[in-house]
Amino acid sequence: MGHLGVVLYEYLGEEYPEVLGSILGALQAIVNVIGMSKMTPPIKDLLPRLTPILKKRHEEVQRIVLTLLVELQIVVLNFPAREWMRICFELLEMLKAHKKGIRRATMNTFGYIAKAIGPQDVLATLLNNLKVQERQNRVCTTVAIATVAETCSPFTVLPALMNEYRVPELNVQNGVLKSLSFLFEYFGEMGKLHNFGRKGDYLFKEREMGKWEWVTGHWVNWVNQVILNGAGHWVKNRE
Repeated sequence: MGHLGVVLYEYLGEEYPEVLGSILGALQAIVNVIGMSKMTPPIKDLLPRLTPILKKRHEEVQRIVLTLLVELQIVVLNFPAREWMRICFELLEMLKAHKKGIRRATMNTFGYIAKAIGPQDVLATLLNNLKVQERQNRVCTTVAIATVAETCSPFTVLPALMNEYRVPELNVQNGVLKSLSFLFEYFGEMGKLHNFGRKGDYLFKEREMGKWEWVTGHWVNWVNQVILNGAGHWVKNRE
């Protein structure tokens, strides 16, 4: 079985996506049967070969590669952070996938990578992606940011989000507000551990000043998630 893994590894440069998808599926099956510790070639050699495959715009190939990345992330703890960041940049393109399942898996993968190398670099990449013009890409990015917060704890993400809100760019501020709404929805009762007063005051002042009419709707959604998912505990404790 190990020898078969070596043979399949040599064919990862296959040009036809249907054949490549079958090869990746076979590799995944071998990993599941013999375990990652006995895999040949070693997992640390397999991971760099997956990065260029992410550029393939074939749904089955993308699905299997994302599954392998999640499984490998659990084992390859000493893999260089710069290689994980190369994978992150490729994942940004996969947020444009037509299939919802691929986009969802991509967003979850950002969370796993952030857990492996820390959230700072991954979060910076995602926040920068809020500047793109394509709406679907921005919405998926906001969910990915919330996933990183859920995986690495909210306190690692909230300061960067509030700082990014100061950027005088419509798409960025819109994305930050959406991220905050998703974020509070994801953490649930963890929200009671955080002081949202100053954050809410700042957003409320922007709404009152009438700088951007769209702020009102997102601000209301944000407050709704805060109240429903735990921040009410903080208010109750103060009283």
